[in-house]
Amino acid sequence: MVISALESFAQRTQEISSRIDGRSRINPFETGELQALYSVLKFDVKAASKRGKVEGGKLDQTDWERYYFAPAMMKAANSLRARTSTNPLTSNWLGSLQDAGMEFSYYLHQLQKMSPPDQ
Repeated sequence: MVISALESFAQRTQEISSRIDGRSRINPFETGELQALYSVLKFDVKAASKRGKVEGGKLDQTDWERYYFAPAMMKAANSLRARTSTNPLTSNWLGSLQDAGMEFSYYLHQLQKMSPPDQ
């Protein structure tokens, strides 16, 4: 569950990054679409960081969430510092997304080395 959540966040981050990396111009429609994707990603990462768990609810935080998921979300939330209402190409979105993606990748790699396959 933790692995799939981290993989999902990493994939979403990569999707946005790949749509802006190397571009010099984007049209207003695509700018709005990217702003929406980035806004939702940023919201979800901050919510997960605050929760410290993959899902809400009354269940206690698992060790995998405590040692891998929560720190990844906290660091990724801090990395997503570019404002959502700005231009994706001129406001360092790529740097913010790459920093967050590195956090997801790092904790995902660590978790995959340490965890049983069903985590």
